[in-house]
Amino acid sequence: MSRLQFPPGMLIMNLIRKDGGEVAVFGSNNIEHEEEIKSRIGFVYDKPNFYDDLKFNDLKKVVGSKYITV
Repeated sequence: MSRLQFPPGMLIMNLIRKDGGEVAVFGSNNIEHEEEIKSRIGFVYDKPNFYDDLKFNDLKKVVGSKYITV
């Protein structure tokens, strides 16, 4: 059986679901404390994962919905 491998950041940011186990960031569960954790870190993809014709405002809606603003 072949398994796909993903960058750890995708688990930390809850972009993919884990099969089991726990993920802790700053000592807190990454799902239970998702907003708090995301407000303290940044995330940059190593490769573009968006469509070539995606407009900036559409990208802002997709990515921005994952973060709280102050």
